[in-house]
Amino acid sequence: MDAPLVMSSRIDPTEIDDEAHNMDVVERYSLDFYEATREMADPESVDVEIAEDTLGTDLEYAGFGHTHDTTDIALGPDLSAYKTLDSMMDKMNAQLELSRKIRAVDETDVAERVIEYHFLPDLIGNLRAFSRQETRCLDCGEKYRRMPLSRECRECGGRVNLTVHEGSVNKYMQTAITVADEFGTRDYTKQRLEVLETKLRASSRTTTTSRAVLRTSCEPLGVQPRVARSGTGILFWPSKPWTMSLLGGFLDWFGEQSIEMQVGTTVALFAALFVAGLYTLGLVPLVIIVAVLIDHWVRGQDEPA
Repeated sequence: MDAPLVMSSRIDPTEIDDEAHNMDVVERYSLDFYEATREMADPESVDVEIAEDTLGTDLEYAGFGHTHDTTDIALGPDLSAYKTLDSMMDKMNAQLELSRKIRAVDETDVAERVIEYHFLPDLIGNLRAFSRQETRCLDCGEKYRRMPLSRECRECGGRVNLTVHEGSVNKYMQTAITVADEFGTRDYTKQRLEVLETKLRASSRTTTTSRAVLRTSCEPLGVQPRVARSGTGILFWPSKPWTMSLLGGFLDWFGEQSIEMQVGTTVALFAALFVAGLYTLGLVPLVIIVAVLIDHWVRGQDEPA
């Protein structure tokens, strides 16, 4: 169990982890229990009193039985194997090796459950966090929803970087694939891993390829390209000192405003250009306002209910 973050003066057995409710509290097992083990019966079909049965009664705090006595309840190992083993692959091998030795345990089912309930949620969650991450200044800690075009902090001028790195996203990917192949998990589980691996590779390959294409197209013009990842995708721009500083400052300010301020600013810009007779340029703010509305609608769809 993890170290508690909150200390309670009174423990309510109904509020603790459900895993503790499945602990048996009998002093001996009946003959029916041993006969059921020989038949490999489902545990829920065997009548053995567990802690859950005592909830809401006078026995929910005391009277728990045990089958074996001990002189010291703290005679167990000081450190679990999860702490002593280094890599995740070593931990998986140790767990699966133990499942091979226990006849009542199906090692394929163990591998399936570890992938389904541990590796896949972790990988999917990390990939989601990577795609929706903010950016942060390495000097002052100021956070931005999108990467500034100048890649410099507007507060202190420091370098702005990602908050979630690619290495933390796919750290369990290879271990999960190895376990799935070695223990013959379901095709469905293997296919889920393949789809997720494809997404991870596509994310990395898109960034690398885009940098190369941008560099190739900008070098003949004598322009130094810059690439930055943001929560909504990858931004590309040529680094022209005063033009990009002006445009970048405006877009950074524009992106942090409310939808009302963005719409009002765009309408005012459209009106000013229209009055000046620049009909063609007047279409630009109209395109911007449509893009802003679509962006807000998409973000609203992505927000959890």
